[in-house]
Amino acid sequence: MEEEIKKLIGYVYSSKLRIQVLKFLSKKSPTRPMEIAEGTNQYQSHVSSVLKEFERRSLVICLTPEKGSWRVFELTELGRKVLKALY
Repeated sequence: MEEEIKKLIGYVYSSKLRIQVLKFLSKKSPTRPMEIAEGTNQYQSHVSSVLKEFERRSLVICLTPEKGSWRVFELTELGRKVLKALY
């Protein structure tokens, strides 16, 4: 397994919320932070923070980067690889 994926697995696995967000995106992608928050019973602000970090690490991509709200996110191939390695 390549080193980058190992680091990302550790990053995701160290947080219950990160795991929940990644799993949710694997079932419903593309989606909005509000939908993830409702589906995982978490605060939307926390989900948005996770998505911002996931985007920075190339696990998700924002399909509507020009919007300030109602942003839509999709799991990337790298995100799928990390999730598959976790489960």
